[in-house]
Amino acid sequence: MERIGWELGRAVRKHGRILFRPDVNSDLTWHRWLPELGSLPGVMVYGYSKNPALPHRYHALRDLGFNYAYSHNEESVDHHEQRLLLNGGKIAVVTSRKKGDPVNADALRAFFGVDDSVAVVDADTTDEWMLSDGGVIGDLSAKGKARQLIGVSKFVVVV
Repeated sequence: MERIGWELGRAVRKHGRILFRPDVNSDLTWHRWLPELGSLPGVMVYGYSKNPALPHRYHALRDLGFNYAYSHNEESVDHHEQRLLLNGGKIAVVTSRKKGDPVNADALRAFFGVDDSVAVVDADTTDEWMLSDGGVIGDLSAKGKARQLIGVSKFVVVV
C-alpha cells in the first residue's frame, strides 16, 4: 500500500492530475481496503464492477472519491440499471459495434429504457467519461473472444 501511495504521488507530481484504476482484473473493494485512495489530491480513482450492489451504492462510493461504472452483464437487472442511469450513474456495456464505428445512442437508450438526458459515449476512446456528471452509457465495442458472443450471450448487446 505504501508503494502504491509513493507511485501515485510521483505520477501526480509529474502530470498534475492522473486517472488511477486499481482494479484491472478483479472486483476488489478498494474503498474498504484503502479508503484514503479516494481523497488523494490529483488522483481520480475509477473502475468497472459487475457487483450487483453497485447500482445501490453508486453515489455513496462517488462521495468517497471512487468513480465506478457498473458493468452490464448477463445477470444485470434492467430496472436497477435504468434507475442508476436516471440518477446520474454510469454503465459500461459491451456492444456488437466494431471498434471505430459510431455508437448507436438511440439503440442503447432504448435498451436501457432512458431518454436523451443520459449521454452515450464511445468508451473505447477514453475512461474519462466515468468522471462526468449525469447518467452516461459507455459503449465498449466487442473485441476478441467477445465478438463470438454476439447474438449468443446477453453479455454483448446487439445494436
